[in-house]
Amino acid sequence: AHELFHAWNPGRLGEPIGPSGYWLSEGFTDFYARRLLRRAGLISSAAFAGLWNESLRAYGVSPARTMPGARAAEVFWTDPIAEKIPYQRGAMLAALWDWRLRQRGLTLDAVLRAQAETFRKRPNASLTELFVAEMIKAGLDIREDLARHVDEGATIELPQDVFAPCGKLETVTAPSFELGFEPEPTSDGFLKVSRIKPGSAAERAGLRDGMTIVRKISGANGDSTRPYELLIRSTDGAIRTVRFLPQGDGAVRYQSLTLDPEGGTNACDFR
Repeated sequence: AHELFHAWNPGRLGEPIGPSGYWLSEGFTDFYARRLLRRAGLISSAAFAGLWNESLRAYGVSPARTMPGARAAEVFWTDPIAEKIPYQRGAMLAALWDWRLRQRGLTLDAVLRAQAETFRKRPNASLTELFVAEMIKAGLDIREDLARHVDEGATIELPQDVFAPCGKLETVTAPSFELGFEPEPTSDGFLKVSRIKPGSAAERAGLRDGMTIVRKISGANGDSTRPYELLIRSTDGAIRTVRFLPQGDGAVRYQSLTLDPEGGTNACDFR
């Protein structure tokens, strides 16, 4: 869905400008991938919320969350954490501006269709230039938002009802993520446990340096609320399962979408 939407963005919307404009060309494409999958009935409302919650959590706990846009663009190809920031920021800004437009009886869909028509007449215009201009025509001057959240890196906090009537955003406070060891690649294609942290949940569960991770059964990097379950091979060749919550001593805050049980079948379609 993401790659198919690139036929529109930036294909029909304006000339791309590289990583500094990825909040629009990639972040908006993530936003529409989720929305169009839901509209087409290819995913459920629960799956739609799940995709958003994965992105919201990743943004909330990201060490690069407040990285200025110029720096994020500079290290985009070399820093895997900074690489995700334009996607996350862009999708969240799309949700915010879509919400503001809907409050005016307008839609982000209509803005992008108007932008596509303008690009046909001005085929050399940049993607960001055209979008900002179309949003101003729709009555929303987003330049201050861009300066704060993209250029300066100020944290984006979405309104609680930004996804209404689909659901409501709530702020979650959770323990910080701590894997407790460093996975080290081996010559046979597996990962080896190394630098185990004394006293960590991983050590308490029985992980030791030198053990081989045969398979990860469950767990998500960065999510301290989901148990890690690993099939491991000890240095003596014995194979067993180790399960632990990857939680550290600190705490993190992020937003999470809870579906409205009264929302109805099409509440998350936003047609």
